[in-house]
Amino acid sequence: MGRGQGSPDATPQDPWIHVAVRASHRRQGLGSQMLGVAERHAGALGAHVLHAGIKDDQRGGLAWADHRQYVVVHHHLESALDLADVPWHLWDAVEADLSAQGARVAPLAAISQTTDQSRVFALVREAEQDLPDPPTVPLSDDDLRVRWYAASAAWPETGAAILGSGGEPWAVSANERLGALGNQVTVEFTAVARERRMRGLGLAVKLAALALVRDAGIVRVTTSHHASNAPMLAVNRRLGFTPLTGSVYVDKWLGGCW
Repeated sequence: MGRGQGSPDATPQDPWIHVAVRASHRRQGLGSQMLGVAERHAGALGAHVLHAGIKDDQRGGLAWADHRQYVVVHHHLESALDLADVPWHLWDAVEADLSAQGARVAPLAAISQTTDQSRVFALVREAEQDLPDPPTVPLSDDDLRVRWYAASAAWPETGAAILGSGGEPWAVSANERLGALGNQVTVEFTAVARERRMRGLGLAVKLAALALVRDAGIVRVTTSHHASNAPMLAVNRRLGFTPLTGSVYVDKWLGGCW
């Protein structure tokens, strides 16, 4: 009849909830009951906030959440790209521009030294703090190393970095494989160092990463960005991404102290 489920990526202190009720059993209070149980359980585990995501086309779900004291915290736009539609002809100009700047492209898989990986991770944390909704607790080097290099979902062979002449990372684009066969890919993160922005590096590193995805035999990728992230949305349009249904993310304060 219905199901309330926590996200597999959540932690007891930072929980996400997914609530679904079979159409034939809606408007009977089942969703509210499951949500109430989830809120009490999250609070008992020490959480102060419960997170949820609602698709743009589920306007009734947003009103339902609003009625239960959930507030909108950010809006993400999702899009997809068939790699056959990528304007690959851009690469010649991109490569020439990188050469003029003294930069080169390296697959994430080739960045194997711990110290070099840490420099990439520092760039990611810097870029995350410039997001409209920066993380409260940035991921540590160990967290990112597991996520990108050790976890089964990581796929460094299809991620790319742009490095300066001294090997310092200027930009990075990481992808994550999805599905049981790993034949679906989403762009997890694209970041450019603050002092290197407005130089076309976002387009360059994303195009380089997409080429690695293509060479791995993948034909379609998806991505998600904050609705106010204008620079990356512009890059996506230039690369040929087409819009999908986005998501509104909501939080509810459960009480307690931070």
